[in-house]
Amino acid sequence: MSNQLPDGFEINQKMREWAASKVPTLDIDYYHEEFCDHWLSNGKKKKDWEATWRNWMRRTDNGSAPGVRLNQVRRLSFSGTNVVNMTDGMRKTIDNLQDFVNGK
Repeated sequence: MSNQLPDGFEINQKMREWAASKVPTLDIDYYHEEFCDHWLSNGKKKKDWEATWRNWMRRTDNGSAPGVRLNQVRRLSFSGTNVVNMTDGMRKTIDNLQDFVNGK
């Protein structure tokens, strides 16, 4: 059965682990707040809110989520602490640097 996003929808441990594996540079706390505001404001119903959240994070990571445009300033997080603002054009350079720092 479909329902609206529950009040107080929080990121649980399973969601954090998924994000660390699938969208490791994304500031999921920032985009989680955006996700909740979007779905609370439009009142649409979904069957699986965690699956909807994962899809939102995937699309945000590749620049295709609602409201995300190419060359828009993106908000990224490294190791869940330091937040950096940058354009999409800089992302590959930062990803390469992060791989180097992490020994990949």
